[in-house]
Amino acid sequence: MPENLSSHNNRQGILYMLLAVFIFCLVNAIAKNIIAQYPPLEVLFFRFLGALLPAWILLHRDGGLTNFSHHPYGISLLASAILVLDLFCLFMSFKYLPLADATALSFSSIFFVTVLAAIFLKESLSFSRISVIICGFIGVVIIAKPSGNISILGATYSLIYALADAIVLLLIRVLARTHKSSVLVFSFTLFATLITAAFLPFAWKTPTLIDLSKFVLLGIGGGLGQFFITQAYRYAPAAIVAPMVYSATLWSTFLGFIFWAEVPGIHFWIGGTLVIMSGLFIMWREHR
Repeated sequence: MPENLSSHNNRQGILYMLLAVFIFCLVNAIAKNIIAQYPPLEVLFFRFLGALLPAWILLHRDGGLTNFSHHPYGISLLASAILVLDLFCLFMSFKYLPLADATALSFSSIFFVTVLAAIFLKESLSFSRISVIICGFIGVVIIAKPSGNISILGATYSLIYALADAIVLLLIRVLARTHKSSVLVFSFTLFATLITAAFLPFAWKTPTLIDLSKFVLLGIGGGLGQFFITQAYRYAPAAIVAPMVYSATLWSTFLGFIFWAEVPGIHFWIGGTLVIMSGLFIMWREHR
């Protein structure tokens, strides 16, 4: 590929990823606003339902339903159930933590992925990686401030989210060897929608017109964010676009300040820096 074309594609990939991260931060802000007023499973239902249309567009582009002839439905259902738990814990963490703190803690998923990949996929875990993982978790502890001033329950939700997210990513890594990513995204989203829909009769509160518009934005935003992430990886290598996810720290800090007057303390900046730098180092080593 000519160098100028490659640079152009890389720029497009970076822009798509930055746009996706910004949209997801807006989605998280909406979730934080409504999670205290509505049952979490109802919030999750609208989040997954809205993502079905962009997921279907991606699937249709790659051949549609013909890709499901040998689909691992059992594993997809398991992954979808974990995904529901995943987002449940993320949204609940927003209920108890400032948006910026919850976002920074969620970045610890990359450390869980590295450890789980070493255990189950027999991927190498060198001394440098172990050191970086320990450094990253020290950052997590600093953000969580177990000695006070932060909700232990909120931090626990964040770390359960990170672990569940790592399991889903690991399953995707395995399945993506033989199945298209668009197929996995659609099947996971569809099953997650059906799982949350099954609980709606037991967890439903009729939303006001204003709150219904928030639910719509929540779903559409989640779907668009996933679509732009897929586009980012189409145009540029993972090593180029993946680090852009850490821009969520800035957006979450900004949105938390604007809507809830949340001002992160020094623990956030110190711990967040350790987590982000550790995550970037792991990405760099993966690229090498």
